[in-house]
Amino acid sequence: MILVTQQTRPTDVDQQLLGIWAARYIPDLSIIPFKARKLVSRRLGQMISTTNREITAEKVRKNLISDSAFAGMQAQRICAAAGTLLNMQDASLLSIQVQEIYEKLLELYVEEFVFSPVLESLSQYDGPAAKVSASLKILPRFTSLIEEVDPLLAKLQQLYLNSENHLAIGFLTTQLHLTRHRILERLDAYERLWLNSYFQLVEEQVCMPWQRISQAAANPALPAAKSQMVKKVLPLSQEIGQEVYQRAVLQHPGHTSRQGRIQCVGVEKSSIRDMSMFQAYIWLCLLEDSVSVIEGELLPLCLLVFPSADVDWQLVENGIAWLLEAMAGHMTTEQQAILSKYGEPIKQLFAQAQPHAANLEKISREMRQKATA
Repeated sequence: MILVTQQTRPTDVDQQLLGIWAARYIPDLSIIPFKARKLVSRRLGQMISTTNREITAEKVRKNLISDSAFAGMQAQRICAAAGTLLNMQDASLLSIQVQEIYEKLLELYVEEFVFSPVLESLSQYDGPAAKVSASLKILPRFTSLIEEVDPLLAKLQQLYLNSENHLAIGFLTTQLHLTRHRILERLDAYERLWLNSYFQLVEEQVCMPWQRISQAAANPALPAAKSQMVKKVLPLSQEIGQEVYQRAVLQHPGHTSRQGRIQCVGVEKSSIRDMSMFQAYIWLCLLEDSVSVIEGELLPLCLLVFPSADVDWQLVENGIAWLLEAMAGHMTTEQQAILSKYGEPIKQLFAQAQPHAANLEKISREMRQKATA
């Protein structure tokens, strides 16, 4: 699922929230027994020497054109089954731009390794709070990486805006994700762990408004209570997403979309990614003191994408409610009251939506207008 967002440059932003964003990409060794972490951390460190980074990048480059092309054919099949298809010119342009994005990431991976400042103490980062603290050490490099890839993501957005296909938005993330999957299949576990952080960043840069959240949080007029609750709960987004996914599996065990059964690994990963995106937009509502970003951006996207992917709207509606409930579970009573001010209108928006009666052309046109505004 994708939302082409207006990105802001990472200046004049809340540095702690920017650190929370960066922490998502630091490898998590907390599931590994503590005694084994130093060994794993040492092996990870060996894999990102300049020589080994060059070897990994060259391994990817050898198959990048074929991987992108194969991913493009897979994306066409998936989207054709959903009733839409890119024309040959758009499909070719998309494949070229996806290759450019991954080529740029490989170049940056070799030139300057973003995570170098945290390598020596990687085995000590146990849990979200420790990772956020560590992420502050990588912010200058992380910010530079964002600035380097932004122009390529702007080109990707322009391709969507120029396409005559009103559902073309579904192709962008599908081909990025499938290309990423093909690339990572060829690498060993240690290579995948580091390079995947770069790839994940690009996918989430496309669909999650992290910079807008950090910018909104830097507003000096923002009440301290809101700032505190965002910084407390936002680092738990992965954990919360996993909690909501497990609840969905229990409540809808027989659900099957075009991507497969709800229990599939691929569905699990995409569901948790979507839950992270939903949380990001909920936090943006709270920081901007308005649910308009949900009504004008997230809900229209859901109406475009989920029905075409055969995702039951009741599952989407339930997921929003469960997500708000899970977020509230990590808050004080006072914080829960603040969240409820936005959570209730958000639930009503999804409950009142009529996916089968939605005018897809109108929704797509309005989304394009907002993206160019």
